[in-house]
Amino acid sequence: MPPAIRRLCLVVDIEAYSALDHQAQHQAQARLARALTAAVRAAGVPHSPLRRGVIRQNRGDGQLVLLPAGIDEARAISGLVRGLAEAMMGVNAEAPRLRLRAALAQGVVQVAATGYVGKSIVDACRLVDSAALREALAAAPERDVAVAFTDDLFRDVVIHGFGGLVGSDFRQVDVVEERKGFAIAAWVSRPDLVPTAPPAEPRRRWSGRAVAVIVTALMVLGAAAAWSLTHGGGKAEVVTASSPTGGPEARPKPPERFTFFDTGVQLDRCVELRGSGLVPPGHELRLYAEAGEFFYLTLLPAEVDRDTGTWTFPQVIFGPTPKAGVPITLYIALIPERESRRLTDNFDNQYAFRELPRRVVATHTFRRSADNGPC
Repeated sequence: MPPAIRRLCLVVDIEAYSALDHQAQHQAQARLARALTAAVRAAGVPHSPLRRGVIRQNRGDGQLVLLPAGIDEARAISGLVRGLAEAMMGVNAEAPRLRLRAALAQGVVQVAATGYVGKSIVDACRLVDSAALREALAAAPERDVAVAFTDDLFRDVVIHGFGGLVGSDFRQVDVVEERKGFAIAAWVSRPDLVPTAPPAEPRRRWSGRAVAVIVTALMVLGAAAAWSLTHGGGKAEVVTASSPTGGPEARPKPPERFTFFDTGVQLDRCVELRGSGLVPPGHELRLYAEAGEFFYLTLLPAEVDRDTGTWTFPQVIFGPTPKAGVPITLYIALIPERESRRLTDNFDNQYAFRELPRRVVATHTFRRSADNGPC
């Protein structure tokens, strides 16, 4: 049996997801990914050496998020709740408006053949689908998020006011599903009260794409990696390239101010990629990976810190490789914000390009490890 590790579990679900058409569902999932990344960041996890322990598993119209063991749960819980609410304010600058149900539980989980198992996961999933939480969201049309806690988590953390959460903002309910043999005491958002403001630091103001704190998924096929292994994979030569919407132009030599950070460690399947370089307002950084004859795009742009002149792709997911040591060349392109948004919106239709955008500002060749495990 794999190790059993106690974790904080968050499950979210998009309200009325099935009413959206295909394109709107695709965009909704991308917007949800941005909101969850912002919430995890607000929980303080990205600033911890345990960050790589964050696990995210898709649930169709929602996600399961497992936070690492050993974190400050009081800070993490309040950060998740408030961070998710704030992120949804920015996400909903776009139409259609998205509304979420969110449930939190704590307990031992284990990795299994197709995902993760544990009572806490079952509890959170049942709560997020419960009539009580659906009613709480329906009764508060001005809110973007309704939240539920298991009784033990509420009494451990929320009732004591950690992180500015206030117990009176929630009401106790009994969630019972006789057909599934499930019954649990829980606490859900009270629709008749305005959530109490946190006593500490002020809430951030989010607008448009400023909320796009990013999780990225890079699709590099195993077949393309095998092609790279067969045909060699040194640092790429300067070639003629073009923007996905622009004309041909010689790829410029990457300016020195844009640089990949390289610790010398081979890249696992799931990595965080960081670097330096000042991104001008109105632009975003996009990541491309060269494999075979194509350049594979990440789903979303980098998270940029203009104060320190650094950028981060929090979670880049590579496809499986035949063996360790396969070279993979990555490119950073500086793209206008509007064009970057178009790339994200059209990602389901096109994520592989034969040419790079015209403004490639950094390139670096890494080596892949043999680690093909899940994120």
